[in-house]
Amino acid sequence: MCVCAAQCIDRYTELKVKQFDGLLEEDIDRRLEIIVDRMFVMCLADKRYRQAVGIAFETRRIDILEQVIQRAVSPGLCVVLVILLCVGQH
Repeated sequence: MCVCAAQCIDRYTELKVKQFDGLLEEDIDRRLEIIVDRMFVMCLADKRYRQAVGIAFETRRIDILEQVIQRAVSPGLCVVLVILLCVGQH
C-alpha cells in the first residue's frame, strides 16, 4: 500500500470514528470513500481477509465485515478475529 493511500485510509478512519460517535454530522469526502472501497475490493480479490477485517473494524464498516465473513474460506476464523479485536486481544 502506498503512503498516500495509507494516509487517506487513516483520515477516513478518523472521520468514520467521529461520525460513528456522533461527533461529525457532515458527509465524508467521497474521494476518501472511493480510495477505501478500492482497498477493500483489492483485499477481497487477493483473499487478504485479515487485512480487510482489520480495516473494516477500524473504520466501523460493518457491511465490509459481513462481506469478508461471507466470502472467507474459513468464516469462523474471521468471526474469531472480530471478537478478538472487540475485546482488544489482537
